[in-house]
Amino acid sequence: MGNTPLNVERDEITNVAAVFSATADVIAAQRQLVAACTFNGPMAGRKYTDSGTAVHGGYQKVATVLQKWQEQSIGLATSLRSAAGQYGAGDRGRHGPGCAVLMAEGPSIQDVKKLLDSPGVSDAVKRELLTAFVAEHPFDSAQLRSYGDRLGMPDITLGGVGPGPAIPEVKLSKAMDDAAKQLNRRAAEDGKRALGEGGSGAANSNPILDMGAPGLRYFEYFAPLYRRCVSSTDIDRDKACELYDEQRDMDFGALRSDAATIGAAASTLSAKIIDQRNAWNTVDQIWTGKGAEAANSYVSGYLGQAQMAQGQVQKFGTVLAPAADALEKAVRDKAKVVADLYADSIGGKSPAQIDEIISYAQSGHNIFSDIPETLRILSMFGASVSPGFKDKLLMTLGGTLPGGSLLGAGSFGVDLLNKAQTLTQNFVDNVFKPDVEGKWRALVDTSTATDKSVRRSTGGSSTT
Repeated sequence: MGNTPLNVERDEITNVAAVFSATADVIAAQRQLVAACTFNGPMAGRKYTDSGTAVHGGYQKVATVLQKWQEQSIGLATSLRSAAGQYGAGDRGRHGPGCAVLMAEGPSIQDVKKLLDSPGVSDAVKRELLTAFVAEHPFDSAQLRSYGDRLGMPDITLGGVGPGPAIPEVKLSKAMDDAAKQLNRRAAEDGKRALGEGGSGAANSNPILDMGAPGLRYFEYFAPLYRRCVSSTDIDRDKACELYDEQRDMDFGALRSDAATIGAAASTLSAKIIDQRNAWNTVDQIWTGKGAEAANSYVSGYLGQAQMAQGQVQKFGTVLAPAADALEKAVRDKAKVVADLYADSIGGKSPAQIDEIISYAQSGHNIFSDIPETLRILSMFGASVSPGFKDKLLMTLGGTLPGGSLLGAGSFGVDLLNKAQTLTQNFVDNVFKPDVEGKWRALVDTSTATDKSVRRSTGGSSTT
């Protein structure tokens, strides 16, 4: 045992045990801090709250390292107290509006007022909207008098049009659709412009995703039409929103705060290792013999492992802030891609026109009943038929033109049907479907790339 009095050795060993025990308490406190890190939960985003995902990997590893370290400190303190006892001593988780809700059918006067008040809707479209709404809801017209005055249509609420520009009759549904498209187009342009201006340091992913979300309107317009053409497909408006919203509710600010918390924890733990090492050195200088040699070997190994554990915690803390920047960039890149997807027409055709084109391409046609529809289809594609001949054709086929050649008219009518059938089918197969499929691939590809980037940025924050 050496020449030192036994009670001195016993007391020193007991003191060291207390230091190691106190360190275990400190480690437990740091474990609680790490567990309370707000990004390690709902703040990580909708898709990444599962504890098995890579985004939680670093936090879980740090927690495991600290738990093991705590257990080792407690075990070592217990062993040291036992050693002292041999000498008689006695011996602690948001939707944006990634996919905006479709306007309910049958617009209310409040819906109309919102559009009339919006700076994003042109006066020409507002006049159409006001005219159409008053025509269908004459009893509500008095509430819209001020809008009529503002738009140069003071008599609109009295059933007249006033001195403003002449407006052709238009259905309310079309007027609402035109106004909504103007707003959507402007929102898409504003989002693209804001994303193009760059920037960093956002506190949350939602404002970034909101800027690109108007691009999803493309799938709102065209995915339902595409599904009419293809029997089995993943292309779906709701699925598009789901893919886009995978990174919603990611709190970059929380991740940056976690970096500071874990960095501070690493500093605290580093100081406790120094306390432990100094305490043990005091005992090592006075405790001799085989028991002391065994204890020294064990404590030295423990201190080496403790230093490694502290290094792992520190390493994880240092990668969190850059991870926040990388996550923000990944979300911003995704939003830019989706913002560029916005379109309210394909091949110069509106959704309503494409709906009619698809119906024509998928249906059989009768020479006597479908000529008006056929002529309308042909006009969509710029295939002109003179008004005089058109009237003559219709009258001949209808049997109201004396002396008209039904055989000749029928032959020409068949040619028109075949031409319209070819034009519509070609548009569906070679223009419409490829456009939708290409933009769907762009959405899927950017969603996959963003998911990989998120997992790489957070799962790559390995402590091993």
